[in-house]
Amino acid sequence: MKKTLQNLAMGLFALVLAGCAGNSISDQAKEAVGWENAPKWVLNGADGDYSAVGDAPIIDKNVQFARTEATTSARAELAKKIEVIVHTNLRKEGTRVNDQVDEVVKNIVQEAAQRDMQGVRVEDTWIDDDGARIYVLVRLDKSSTKELQNKLSKQFKDLKPSQILATPTTSTPTAKK
Repeated sequence: MKKTLQNLAMGLFALVLAGCAGNSISDQAKEAVGWENAPKWVLNGADGDYSAVGDAPIIDKNVQFARTEATTSARAELAKKIEVIVHTNLRKEGTRVNDQVDEVVKNIVQEAAQRDMQGVRVEDTWIDDDGARIYVLVRLDKSSTKELQNKLSKQFKDLKPSQILATPTTSTPTAKK
């Protein structure tokens, strides 16, 4: 057990170093953590603004429970990503983001995430090579995205629904006066 934990710690350290060194993870690092056969979305994270990856340990071979935990983790991560996108776009459009606005956005996103879970679907699942951990990729479907945009636009009337969840650009936004 102690040796397994040491190997895992060394592997995670190798992954961190590989992440700092560039975009690819070395084969040695992948092997150390049981990721030799990992899909791209596990190695690089979710692709796109409306997807997220969650993971969970598989305890006592209870894959279904671990899958549920990983899915919950991925959905929570997706809600955080959407919240960041909304805040970025509010700032870009010159809307003053204070604690009250922050709370409104957070509540709407969380409510939508809880209510519209049918709109978030599990797109892929992978169990690591050691069978110790499960990874789940979730994605928000387009109709749920539009519904969330409309709900948020009602709160922030000066924004069009399409602006609220638009992917932020790399240019620096300037606030309107």
